Amino acid sequence: MNPALRTLALLGALVALLAGAGVIYYRTLSDGDATQTAGPPASAAEPDGAAPWVIDAAEHPQLAAGLQALQDNNLEAARASLAAVPVNSLGYAMAQRQLAVVHMRLGALDESFAASVRWSDADPETVDAHLNLAAVAFEFGRYDVAEQAALRAIELQPRDVMTRFDLALIRVAAGNLPHAIGSYERALALEPEQAALTLALQRLIQFSQRHPQHVEVHYALAYFARIMNRPELEREHLEAFLSHEPSGPAATTARARLDEARAGANAAER
Repeated sequence: MNPALRTLALLGALVALLAGAGVIYYRTLSDGDATQTAGPPASAAEPDGAAPWVIDAAEHPQLAAGLQALQDNNLEAARASLAAVPVNSLGYAMAQRQLAVVHMRLGALDESFAASVRWSDADPETVDAHLNLAAVAFEFGRYDVAEQAALRAIELQPRDVMTRFDLALIRVAAGNLPHAIGSYERALALEPEQAALTLALQRLIQFSQRHPQHVEVHYALAYFARIMNRPELEREHLEAFLSHEPSGPAATTARARLDEARAGANAAER
């Protein structure tokens, strides 16, 4: 079994080891990630139990036609009607939200990305708008946009663990490893349930499998191996990371960690 999959298999030991742990694995927190981690989450723009907005077809004809076409699975008609919703209309944000879906289903990823940006801009207090933009931008390889969208979502809901895990993954993909580890630590400080931890690690491994050129994932997996007190697994991930001859602070720290791991293994053998 490769080291990434073995890391996932060992996740069950992680929860107990995290209790009360203040793990520092070479981190440099960004100011943008330093949002509060205590207190209640921010209120959603549309709290549970709120009455749904009833669309007046006479007042919002393009939006109503677009939603009907989408319900009928007529994607081209839906795209044309939704795109015609005026910018100053109350239904503009909803139209862009649905346009992002329509474009994605039509395979027009660039247009889906653009609609997601417009939805986020038009509905800045809605968490889902920013989470959607973060997800689409991540798939599009626009890690800078994805990071800013995730940070905005965290501002609105600072105790959302999965968004913090997703921010960490975005930063891994962008090669911003010190801040990625800082984001993982902030997520772990919220004492997430095992299901959330498993999902975060699965996403990290899946990203590695889809994009093997992103060797930075091994650095993040070494971090998890260290938390799980598995020095041999940490060593494997560090060696995999360093085998590609990276440069910068992360590489320097990885070499230091690897030297420590090897020294510990040699001492154990004696």
